[in-house]
Amino acid sequence: MAGKTRDLEAIMTGLQERLRFTYVLCGDWSRAVSSEYLVREAAVFLDPPYSSKDCNQRLYAETSNTVAKDVEAWAIAHQHLKIALCGYDGEHDMPGWTVHQ
Repeated sequence: MAGKTRDLEAIMTGLQERLRFTYVLCGDWSRAVSSEYLVREAAVFLDPPYSSKDCNQRLYAETSNTVAKDVEAWAIAHQHLKIALCGYDGEHDMPGWTVHQ
Protein backbone atom coordinates (compact mmCIF):
# COMPACT_ATOMS: atom_id res chain seq x y z
CA MET A 1 0.00 0.00 0.00
CA ALA A 2 2.85 2.42 0.75
CA GLY A 3 4.10 2.18 -2.83
CA LYS A 4 0.67 3.06 -4.21
CA THR A 5 0.44 6.05 -1.87
CA ARG A 6 3.84 7.32 -3.03
CA ASP A 7 2.81 6.84 -6.67
CA LEU A 8 -0.39 8.81 -6.11
CA GLU A 9 1.51 11.55 -4.29
CA ALA A 10 3.96 11.80 -7.18
CA ILE A 11 1.13 12.00 -9.71
CA MET A 12 -0.71 14.68 -7.74
CA THR A 13 2.48 16.68 -7.19
CA GLY A 14 3.20 16.52 -10.93
CA LEU A 15 -0.32 17.73 -11.74
CA GLN A 16 -0.06 20.52 -9.20
CA GLU A 17 3.20 21.71 -10.74
CA ARG A 18 1.92 21.50 -14.31
CA LEU A 19 -1.36 23.28 -13.61
CA ARG A 20 -0.12 25.94 -11.18
CA PHE A 21 -0.75 28.81 -13.62
CA THR A 22 -4.04 27.41 -14.93
CA TYR A 23 -7.42 29.05 -14.57
CA VAL A 24 -10.52 26.95 -15.00
CA LEU A 25 -13.43 29.13 -16.03
CA CYS A 26 -16.97 27.82 -16.06
CA GLY A 27 -20.19 29.40 -17.17
CA ASP A 28 -21.09 31.18 -20.37
CA TRP A 29 -18.20 30.53 -22.74
CA SER A 30 -18.26 34.01 -24.29
CA ARG A 31 -17.82 35.62 -20.89
CA ALA A 32 -14.93 33.30 -20.06
CA VAL A 33 -12.99 34.02 -23.26
CA SER A 34 -13.47 37.77 -22.96
CA SER A 35 -12.16 37.91 -19.41
CA GLU A 36 -8.92 39.35 -18.07
CA TYR A 37 -7.56 35.79 -17.90
CA LEU A 38 -7.33 35.57 -21.68
CA VAL A 39 -3.92 36.92 -22.62
CA ARG A 40 -1.93 36.60 -25.82
CA GLU A 41 -0.01 33.58 -24.50
CA ALA A 42 -3.16 31.79 -23.36
CA ALA A 43 -4.09 28.28 -24.31
CA VAL A 44 -7.84 27.70 -24.49
CA PHE A 45 -9.67 24.37 -24.24
CA LEU A 46 -13.22 24.68 -25.59
CA ASP A 47 -15.72 21.85 -25.23
CA PRO A 48 -19.10 23.29 -26.31
CA PRO A 49 -22.30 21.24 -26.40
CA TYR A 50 -22.04 19.10 -29.51
CA SER A 51 -24.37 20.23 -32.28
CA SER A 52 -24.49 16.92 -34.13
CA LYS A 53 -27.88 15.29 -34.47
CA ASP A 54 -26.12 12.06 -33.41
CA CYS A 55 -25.43 13.55 -29.97
CA ASN A 56 -27.54 12.44 -27.03
CA GLN A 57 -29.24 15.74 -26.20
CA ARG A 58 -30.03 14.49 -22.69
CA LEU A 59 -26.34 15.06 -21.87
CA TYR A 60 -26.93 18.76 -21.32
CA ALA A 61 -29.13 20.67 -18.91
CA GLU A 62 -29.69 23.19 -21.71
CA THR A 63 -29.19 22.37 -25.36
CA SER A 64 -28.38 24.71 -28.19
CA ASN A 65 -27.59 24.06 -31.82
CA THR A 66 -25.86 27.43 -32.16
CA VAL A 67 -23.28 27.41 -29.34
CA ALA A 68 -20.89 25.03 -31.12
CA LYS A 69 -20.95 27.17 -34.30
CA ASP A 70 -20.47 30.38 -32.27
CA VAL A 71 -17.48 28.82 -30.49
CA GLU A 72 -16.09 27.64 -33.85
CA ALA A 73 -16.33 31.17 -35.29
CA TRP A 74 -14.60 32.63 -32.20
CA ALA A 75 -11.80 30.05 -32.45
CA ILE A 76 -11.19 30.84 -36.13
CA ALA A 77 -11.05 34.56 -35.33
CA HIS A 78 -8.52 33.96 -32.51
CA GLN A 79 -6.07 31.60 -34.20
CA HIS A 80 -3.18 33.51 -32.63
CA LEU A 81 -4.00 31.62 -29.40
CA LYS A 82 -3.36 27.95 -28.71
CA ILE A 83 -6.87 26.50 -28.97
CA ALA A 84 -8.30 23.01 -28.63
CA LEU A 85 -11.89 22.73 -29.86
CA CYS A 86 -13.76 19.52 -29.03
CA GLY A 87 -16.46 18.02 -31.17
CA TYR A 88 -17.52 15.01 -33.15
CA ASP A 89 -15.47 14.02 -36.18
CA GLY A 90 -16.35 16.45 -38.98
CA GLU A 91 -18.45 18.73 -36.76
CA HIS A 92 -16.15 21.74 -37.12
CA ASP A 93 -14.68 23.14 -40.33
CA MET A 94 -11.35 24.49 -39.10
CA PRO A 95 -9.12 25.40 -42.05
CA GLY A 96 -5.46 24.61 -41.40
CA TRP A 97 -6.13 22.99 -38.02
CA THR A 98 -4.86 19.55 -37.00
CA VAL A 99 -7.46 17.01 -35.93
CA HIS A 100 -6.66 14.69 -33.03
CA GLN A 101 -8.76 11.73 -31.99
